[in-house]
Order: sequence, then C-alpha cells, then structure tokens
Amino acid sequence: MHLKTALVLCFAILSGAMLVYTSQRVHDAQRTLRMARAAVQKETQTTRMLQAEWAFLSAPDRLEKIAGEKLDLEGGAPRIIPSFEVLRPTTAPQMHDASFSGDAGEHIGGHE
Repeated sequence: MHLKTALVLCFAILSGAMLVYTSQRVHDAQRTLRMARAAVQKETQTTRMLQAEWAFLSAPDRLEKIAGEKLDLEGGAPRIIPSFEVLRPTTAPQMHDASFSGDAGEHIGGHE
C-alpha cells in the first residue's frame, strides 16, 4: 500500500509542477501579446497622425500660398496647350542613308 501511495503522491507533484509551468508560459504569452497589441496600436496612431500631417502639408491651397510668398512667380494668362493630335506629323519621315547597303554581307560605304 505504501508503494501505491508514493506513486500517487509523485504523480500529483509532477502534475502540479507541469500545471505551474504551463500557467507561467501562458502568462508570459499573454504579456507578449499585450505588448505587441500596444505596439500595433501606437504604430496605427502614428500612421494616422502622419497621414493627417501629410494631407495638411500637401494641400494645394497651402502650397500655392507658400509658393506665392517664397517664390518670385509672375502671374500670367494661362496658355492653352495643344492636343497631341495637333502636334503629330501627318506623314512619317523617310530615313535615307546613302552609305548603307541593304545587303548584310557588304560593309558600309562600299569598303571592304
């Protein structure tokens, strides 16, 4: 009977030790998770702040005002930019090179 009691006692101690070890690991994992979530939340807040700052700094009205104050730009009438169709030539230019022979075996200029 003493052997049986000793085995049950050893099993209970071993089970308790495993329970404490597992509980400690869960606690550590939860702490790591809380820290990671806090870091993500901080990064999200920083990203939102930077996006708002960028929206403010790159606002066209603000940039136009600063450009007017800092640069010596002369205001003039806006020019009309022609469309690409107006600028395109109607015929393709012809390329003629007297020194080039169509035969790949001949040298340019007729010299060998």
